[in-house]
Amino acid sequence: MQGKKAALAALGSALALAMATPAAMATPAQSAVDGCERAGTVGGHANYRCTIYTAGGAPTQYLSMNQLHVWTITGTAGHMPQGTNGFFCQSLKQGASVYLPNGAKNNWWLVPSGNYPGLLNAVYISGGRNFERVPGLPDC
Repeated sequence: MQGKKAALAALGSALALAMATPAAMATPAQSAVDGCERAGTVGGHANYRCTIYTAGGAPTQYLSMNQLHVWTITGTAGHMPQGTNGFFCQSLKQGASVYLPNGAKNNWWLVPSGNYPGLLNAVYISGGRNFERVPGLPDC
């Protein structure tokens, strides 16, 4: 009789576990959404929110294209803070790549929608992959 009670108790526990709601068994939420998301308009142009993940923010830079259509970084234009910032679009600039010590590398450049001169490399935006577009941000 003792064995039957233990078996029934175990079966009841298993049944209760199987019927638990998915929310009760869900894993903790992950961090903010990677990539960019639409955030209205600025000056009549679509604006997108993207997150700069690097501590201390990131530099905006000036670029120049030579006669062979290869881009180079010609100087630092300004600085954007860490966190959420606005951008209009992104564009591939072959030859103008940025490499970070964490292994991130990219040659896609974002056009800021705020009062920031120059372009920002996609390497500083969360959600991107090496040498690929930032998800959720249109091409220029």
